[in-house]
Amino acid sequence: MAGAINVEAKARYNTYFVPEEDLIYLLPYLRDVPETPEEIECVTNGTWPPWLDGSFVRVGAGRFTVPLSEDSSKPRAVLQHFFDGLAILHKFRMVEGRVYYRSRHTAEGLVRKAKREGYLSTTMFGLNANTPLKDAQDPCSALLGAQVLVHTDFNMLQACDATTLEPKRMLTYAQIDPQLEGYGICAHPPKDRKRGLTFNYLISPDQPIHIDVSDTTRTFADMLQFEPNTPTQFFVLDKLTGKHIATYEQKDGFMFFHSVNAYDYLDSVTGHINVHVDLCSYEDEYITYHEYSLNNIVDPAGPYQNGTLTRYELAAVNTMDLSRCINGS
Repeated sequence: MAGAINVEAKARYNTYFVPEEDLIYLLPYLRDVPETPEEIECVTNGTWPPWLDGSFVRVGAGRFTVPLSEDSSKPRAVLQHFFDGLAILHKFRMVEGRVYYRSRHTAEGLVRKAKREGYLSTTMFGLNANTPLKDAQDPCSALLGAQVLVHTDFNMLQACDATTLEPKRMLTYAQIDPQLEGYGICAHPPKDRKRGLTFNYLISPDQPIHIDVSDTTRTFADMLQFEPNTPTQFFVLDKLTGKHIATYEQKDGFMFFHSVNAYDYLDSVTGHINVHVDLCSYEDEYITYHEYSLNNIVDPAGPYQNGTLTRYELAAVNTMDLSRCINGS
């Protein structure tokens, strides 16, 4: 029935807890990263182009273990999923051929609370990080998400000082504009540098996946259920006005992770404007997010599922027909 877990697919990934001592088997970028709050100069080689001047700021996962006591009397919580790593901001400042670096953990309030309470109290995508014996939490996210705004694919932002990278406050898009309410949001919003605009959306899931909250003891990942009879929808918006132009449906539902490419063009045959959307799509009922747990790197249960690079053509968007279907190739 729709929403049921595919048992055969589930066997293709692991579900056990990876203890702290086994983190040595992970790649370096899936381990704790110390912060560098005071700016240091980097050692560089070669000649830097004269136009390369300014600052580059990048957010990533910087902590996968969290102390649960001030005196180390309790085991550390070990975050178990790629998406659960606590954020760190990296900043590279480039000036006259010299590069300076600093970084800052931005979830220290969460860490202080965990030390005080003896429990990491935040929702996790993967297994509960506190101990392998604890049940998972309710599926409501608290992701780390002038000033630098750190964001992810949940309606939550974190404001950090652009110079020191010090975390300042958490907020939602609705606090910026009351109309910006919703849940799902693009993690990597496209930018129009000529106009100085960033484009994003707030929407309920547009893939054949829903969140089943009937059993909140499960991990958030296991609450994601595939609905094979639900079509995948594409929404076309006007970049300048934000107006909804058209909706396209792929009746054979599929899921995808992040998009690869998208662009509009003039069809020389029909004279209409079409849009090409390139995605790595997964047509199986298997939800690939399950594979991204640390235990599946330490001890892979099987090969990672490969997505299929697929081009979807949204035909004649300029006709504003809200019921057209798309072609995949």
